[in-house]
Amino acid sequence: MVVGDVNATLACSVTARKENIRCCHIEAGLRSGDMTMPEEINRIVTDRISDLLLAPDEISVRNLFSEGVPDNKIVMTGNIMIDTLDYFIGTINSLSKEDIIRKNLADRDHTGHDFVFEPTGKFALVTLHRP
Repeated sequence: MVVGDVNATLACSVTARKENIRCCHIEAGLRSGDMTMPEEINRIVTDRISDLLLAPDEISVRNLFSEGVPDNKIVMTGNIMIDTLDYFIGTINSLSKEDIIRKNLADRDHTGHDFVFEPTGKFALVTLHRP
């Protein structure tokens, strides 16, 4: 079973195919249409070689149909990211940003100096997931 569109997803699905191990792709059929994105290549190849495709929505199912995937390989399951958010939204809303930062802050930086967290009221959230 592989999830998403990262390089590990592609590597595991290719390895499974080469070893004659059945593979199920969760979040199948998602497409951006942008072949310059590494994730788009991973999605297309993983979907092409997987045995079972679990699509999050009707658009993803249609994408797979338009690529010639037989309907017996596709199951629409819903969006696990949205379902997880819905499940935990109450907990998320009860958390304070300061507590989250305090609980996840490293004790020292790379030079051995202690970190000191002093909330300023200004925060930024950055996610980086491409090399």
